[in-house]
Amino acid sequence: MHASLKIALLLLAVALAACAPVGYRPVVDPGARIGDYDADVAQCQDVADHVRPADHAVAGAVVGAIFGALLGRAVGLNGHDTTQVAAIGAINGAENGLAYGSAEWYDVVNRCMARRGYEILP
Repeated sequence: MHASLKIALLLLAVALAACAPVGYRPVVDPGARIGDYDADVAQCQDVADHVRPADHAVAGAVVGAIFGALLGRAVGLNGHDTTQVAAIGAINGAENGLAYGSAEWYDVVNRCMARRGYEILP
């Protein structure tokens, strides 16, 4: 395994280890007390945990690596050079997938809280 691919996989593992949104508590209109905010946030976070941002990061890494390798081959790169482009694609794909998955996680929490009657503030 090429060193650049090993580095890419290591960076991906580090990113995945830190990808679960922690401690997010949406800001709500304090003038409208609906229920037990802490219990509602905890339940909405449990619902959002089904999104699993790490899955999006892994999928993005795979697609990025494949795209990078194909692009490298298309422009005439071979061997180690193709591996480097694939590694860069994997890192970029993982980063984008993680960002998408995390945004989706936050959105699920916000929508869950809004459906419970809370007005989420920007």
